Amino acid sequence: MIKILGVLVTGMALILTACFAGGAHVQSQVTTVSVGKQLIELKKAADNGAISQEDYAQEKSKILSSSN
Repeated sequence: MIKILGVLVTGMALILTACFAGGAHVQSQVTTVSVGKQLIELKKAADNGAISQEDYAQEKSKILSSSN
């Protein structure tokens, strides 16, 4: 029983080592969200009470000024 447990632990260690060894490929993406989509999501947040009307106005102004 102890030998089997030792073999299982060793096997798991080898598997985990292989999973976390170098060679992992990391990919990043840049997602561009349209001004319209940003405004829609912002309005939803305001309507749901997630942000105040004051925050809504400030963020809306930032979005519109950055689109120029």
